[in-house]
Amino acid sequence: MKLTRRDFLKWSGGTAVAAGVLHRPLSSLLQADDFSSEWGPGTETYIPSTCLLCPCACGILIRVVDGKAVKIEGNPLSPVNQGKLCPKGHSAVLELYHPDRLKKPLKRAGKRGEGKWVSISWEEAVQTFAEKLKELHHQKKPHTFVFLKGNGYGLTTGKMIERFLQAFGSPNLVISPSRSGMDGAYWATQGVSGVDYDFSHTRLILSFGASLLEGQKSLVHFMNVFGNSRGENRGRMRLIQIEPRLSVTGAKADLWVPIQPNTYATFALGIAHILIRDGLYDKEFIEKFTAGFEDWIDEEGKVREGLKTIVLRDYTVEHVSEVTGVPLDTLLQVAYEFARTRPAIALSDWNATWAPDGFFTAIVVHSLNALVGSMDVPGGVLLPPSLPSGELPPLPPDTPTQAPILPPEKALLPSLPEWPFFQNLMENRLPYMPEVLFLYHTNPVYEYGKGEKIRKALDSIPLIVAYTSLMNETAEYADLVLPEPSVLERWEDVPGFASGTTLVGIAQPVVTPLYDTLPLGDFLIRVAKAVGGSLSSAFPFENFEEALEAQLNALFSARRGTPFTDPLEVANIRSLEERGWWTPVESSLEDFKTRLLEKGGWVDPYYPYGEPSRIYQTPTRQFEFFPLVWKRLGIPTPTGPIQSAPSDPEYPLFLLPYFPLVLWNGGGELPWLQEVLSPILPVNWDSWVEINPETAKKLGVEDGEVVWVETPAGRVKTRAKVYSGLPPDGVAIPAGLGHTSYGRYARGKGIPVAEILTQDSVPHTFFPSWFSTPARIRKVRE
Repeated sequence: MKLTRRDFLKWSGGTAVAAGVLHRPLSSLLQADDFSSEWGPGTETYIPSTCLLCPCACGILIRVVDGKAVKIEGNPLSPVNQGKLCPKGHSAVLELYHPDRLKKPLKRAGKRGEGKWVSISWEEAVQTFAEKLKELHHQKKPHTFVFLKGNGYGLTTGKMIERFLQAFGSPNLVISPSRSGMDGAYWATQGVSGVDYDFSHTRLILSFGASLLEGQKSLVHFMNVFGNSRGENRGRMRLIQIEPRLSVTGAKADLWVPIQPNTYATFALGIAHILIRDGLYDKEFIEKFTAGFEDWIDEEGKVREGLKTIVLRDYTVEHVSEVTGVPLDTLLQVAYEFARTRPAIALSDWNATWAPDGFFTAIVVHSLNALVGSMDVPGGVLLPPSLPSGELPPLPPDTPTQAPILPPEKALLPSLPEWPFFQNLMENRLPYMPEVLFLYHTNPVYEYGKGEKIRKALDSIPLIVAYTSLMNETAEYADLVLPEPSVLERWEDVPGFASGTTLVGIAQPVVTPLYDTLPLGDFLIRVAKAVGGSLSSAFPFENFEEALEAQLNALFSARRGTPFTDPLEVANIRSLEERGWWTPVESSLEDFKTRLLEKGGWVDPYYPYGEPSRIYQTPTRQFEFFPLVWKRLGIPTPTGPIQSAPSDPEYPLFLLPYFPLVLWNGGGELPWLQEVLSPILPVNWDSWVEINPETAKKLGVEDGEVVWVETPAGRVKTRAKVYSGLPPDGVAIPAGLGHTSYGRYARGKGIPVAEILTQDSVPHTFFPSWFSTPARIRKVRE
């Protein structure tokens, strides 16, 4: 990384000021009355922190002038983004000063949904919630407390949520579904969750619809790697994008392969066919570390067909070409390039996995990595090492009195996802009803469609608490709405991973809180003390800063890694750790924490390759191909695409939703992002539907004309944009707009596409089957 003179002066000046502040304990820093009191009028400084507007954990520098945050830039020392930042990161300052932020705790004063509220104190909010929990405990119903959490918080906050549920006696921690949709594949084939990819050292990426330049977890990191690979005197990483709609990623790729919707799995198995048929797979890896490749005899003495037999018989190149619509020579080109360019990575996301054969697609795409030996090697698929964890007292002996409200399927996912919870709540199919529902960073009334049905289902829950910074569609139906501080007003420790580098970014308050807000960790501690008993003893902290400090102490005690520093020093530390050495830069714990806050985070550049027992935790302790997984789960082996063309003549088109970069994980509430919705089409502050020119001509639809988009679930009205980057039988609408709440910049802007999407669950997974939605376009008749 090359720093300019301007970067150096800015960074060194900011660090000098920060150092004077940060030699105090964390709690002292947080309780400072006004940062500007330590500077003269007009003085500026840059304070490092971490962005929380998506899961990337990018390091940021906040320019603060007279106690006010005025601009955000990338932290050049962060291994994730190396000084770069996407539009969402730049706009985080607008979150701080949003005119519709919640300023005090609110309690419902009328009927649910009426919008009548009264302001209350935090003491009353804590007492109201604590009294309800005491009641559940007395009735021996702690299991009826359900906590729903999304994204946008740190490691310590997440641990406190889990500890609170465990100590209280509830097994019902429900999480928002990952938009990658690949978690089930990792769990099924490797027995692990949370794998990542070494983008910095790979030579080829085979992307099955993955939004690498629009919304993946490693968005800015990948943008950096992608851009650097195209600079002068750089090793060029090839990117092949396979998808029906030409996305930003497809437009920037070395090769875009248009494919029929819902045929990703067939295309991936066509590649596998060529690799196996022509002997281009990694034979040594297959023999040592995989199961289910060759035929085998099961415990009942039956011969079971392995991957090799099924692929060679059922997925011939001619058949795959016909089904997917990809020319035979293109299929061969992609397969041979993937086989011969090592290391290579195959990956996907929700564009391929939230479909009828989505779970199967995820498994076969991930299996391509095993076929070419790209598991646990530089430039391949990596499993981030565990982070050091602060020691806490053992949990009290209380245990959940009931099973989870929907037991997670351990063969697919290690957690209870949000989608089936609401599906079963709406259909009254839960084994027992929740008494308390706590929502944190999640808005299911808006996100999952069927808003009215979810609202009606929520009426059956006696107490609903929403923790949010802006009133949203679900919070409007809550009994308590509690305001969270902006990311620029609170502490968080944010885990991350960047091409073999494990890290923790530190988010710290850079301004005095503007309103009467409270971090979730502090609220949980206060509630625990108010409830008392075993729940109170599980939280031996006065406040959240103490809990965070325990985690930071663990980083120092781990004797590995370093606070963020320049790339040359990081490379030196990696070299030492590879040889079993570690030399601390800081002489004491206090110096370590001071430096941690000055630089913005902690990084361990060492990755422990060659630990198969850590990488493969399946029953066989190997990577398991789908025939073995299917046998273990009792699922019939599929022999082709579930649906490759619209089957209803009344709805002859596929509806393909997608998230623009600025709307991935939210963003419509911020005006800067509404201004730059589409980098391809000249549209902002509104939705649109993309139509292939051939289809538009057939329907007599002109560019910019208002049309109806209809599906079996409903219809919406929006403007048509003629776009040649779509197949004739596909139409596309951006998701993330159409709010009825969520602040003035989001309310009433665009259409809620989730309301007209197929809400059936993907077989054997917990995701909605959005990408099988049939549609039609009708002209608006005046």
